[in-house]
Amino acid sequence: MQLYWIRHGESDIELPTTTTLDDINALFDQRIDFALSPRGRGQAAQVARHFADQPPVDAVYASDLRRAQQTAAASAAALDLEVRTDTGIGELRTGVLSEQSWAGTVMRRIEWLPARSRRKVLESTMVAGYLGAWWAGKTDNGESPEQFRARLAAFYDRLLDEMQPDAKVAVFAHGYLIFLASMAAARRRQRAKLLLRPYVPNGSITSMSLQAGPDPRLQRYAAAEHLKR
Repeated sequence: MQLYWIRHGESDIELPTTTTLDDINALFDQRIDFALSPRGRGQAAQVARHFADQPPVDAVYASDLRRAQQTAAASAAALDLEVRTDTGIGELRTGVLSEQSWAGTVMRRIEWLPARSRRKVLESTMVAGYLGAWWAGKTDNGESPEQFRARLAAFYDRLLDEMQPDAKVAVFAHGYLIFLASMAAARRRQRAKLLLRPYVPNGSITSMSLQAGPDPRLQRYAAAEHLKR
């Protein structure tokens, strides 16, 4: 089975309201369900055009979060398919950090910045930082690595039950999830490259092969050429 993991388009993050650590914790712990921004809707359209020009995809899956659903809907419409919603591929719940953590310090230092500059800091610092803190066990009340791996494995089992072995499946999900799934599916040399490039761009496509028994095998990570047309 051929899997295409697609990160949703850019979210319409309300940065004027994300000014405290509580706001950022809510964001990374998946307690806020953002829609796509205008740019994100454009990225969804570019992904749809890409799939319309390729050998046909047999099914479109998406997490239940709005940004993934909206991105998937564009491709499903272009392919004349229904979106199959699967709650098992929602974004990683990292848990939260305290005011005494590095994240609390960052938020206090950037609170005076205008919204656009604040967003750049959040994207460049917080995204990798929360993942690293979760990985090191420094966040509270998130899902554990074991829980994350279990729900991803359960999703693969559902795909193998529901689809033919030679099916091509587009899966619309989230950056942390795609990165961690790619690390699990990568060979040793590939993992080293992924660690140097952990960020998964909005609208990018990661390809894997999936078969019964062994873990999926990573083929191509976070390809984004279709977004530059």
